[in-house]
Amino acid sequence: MDTLALLTKAKKEGYAIGAFNAANLETLKAITQAAAKLNSPIIIEASDGEVNFLGKKEAVALIQAFREELNIPITQVGEIMPKENGVTVLDEEDKVLKLKREGFEHFKDR
Repeated sequence: MDTLALLTKAKKEGYAIGAFNAANLETLKAITQAAAKLNSPIIIEASDGEVNFLGKKEAVALIQAFREELNIPITQVGEIMPKENGVTVLDEEDKVLKLKREGFEHFKDR
């Protein structure tokens, strides 16, 4: 399930999804195991520096492995790029997510 679909489902069903910053393998493992214990979908985030440290392909592969092993919805935000009128959010495949402005000042209509 991609990030936008996960967030849309959560909004429709009235629950929140935690977004957690994973700086290394140990943190990623702890986050995903806690989510599995709670049977909760999650979003994995990482800064550009953290992605460079882990390696983009490696980070995506690790997330996919935990997704399959633990059988929980896990998605990741690929990159947030500052712009004059807000931000552009890219998914894990570097596709631009179309976001509507609904309560978040930093997400402007696109």
